[in-house]
Amino acid sequence: MGKNGPEEIDAAPEDYERVIAWCHEHNYLDDHRFVSRFIASRSRKGYGPARIRQELNQKGIAREAIERAMRECEIEWLRLARETGDPQIW
Repeated sequence: MGKNGPEEIDAAPEDYERVIAWCHEHNYLDDHRFVSRFIASRSRKGYGPARIRQELNQKGIAREAIERAMRECEIEWLRLARETGDPQIW
């Protein structure tokens, strides 16, 4: 949208709803995908599961979505803690 916010665009509410529906259909708005990528990104920076959960909670992500992605991720948290030398990661 550039510099123009939604209030500056001449569009009906139905137009926004159609755009959002299209984005969902094409997986542009996918919480599970976002959470999975967020976890991977933060873990590469050396953040542990507690810190990542906290950040996702602050973003308003549902607890169930966070826990599902944490269970499904293939991150070896103990190995990460050893590699970074930070015992608080675990």
